[in-house]
Amino acid sequence: MGLKISGIRYIFLIGLFLIAGSISIVNYSQSIVSSDNLIDFKFSQKELKDILNDFAQMRNFNIIYPETETITAKVTFDAGKKISMSEAWEFLIKILEQAGFGLVPQGDSTYRLVSNKKIFTESLPLYINSDYRILPDSAEKIRYVYYFNNIQLSKQQTEINNILKNILTDQDFAQQYIPDLTANAMILT
Repeated sequence: MGLKISGIRYIFLIGLFLIAGSISIVNYSQSIVSSDNLIDFKFSQKELKDILNDFAQMRNFNIIYPETETITAKVTFDAGKKISMSEAWEFLIKILEQAGFGLVPQGDSTYRLVSNKKIFTESLPLYINSDYRILPDSAEKIRYVYYFNNIQLSKQQTEINNILKNILTDQDFAQQYIPDLTANAMILT
């Protein structure tokens, strides 16, 4: 009995780290900037697309926009102080998420803007049975495959579903969690 609870707690921690950090896409090779490089992240009714284009120019990357969907949101935001480029990048990703979009890396210096509804079908960074300490500590969307060792998913699926449903909304649960009873594994996005 103790082994099953321990396994469920481990899954809960893994799920918490994955789900809490699965808000957006960040390429960490580009996110590391010196603390001396502070910017004023303040906008008043500025087009989100313009903010994204300005940021892409500052960070020297390209954005591929969808042909069928457009960003129409205007942003009023004040970080309250000058912030680092990496903090500004995290804010921008969260603002995009609220507007219904996410960024998917397409190489070293290119991102593709996609609707949040389509992001779960995109190719994302993949981690398989990786230690949670090497997972991105950010809002980066990832796909994580976990193979259970100490429990049978088919026997504990109700408990795991309950844990994940407490973390995810019903819509997120259906999109972000895929159990594989044959492989005794789960896939979280």
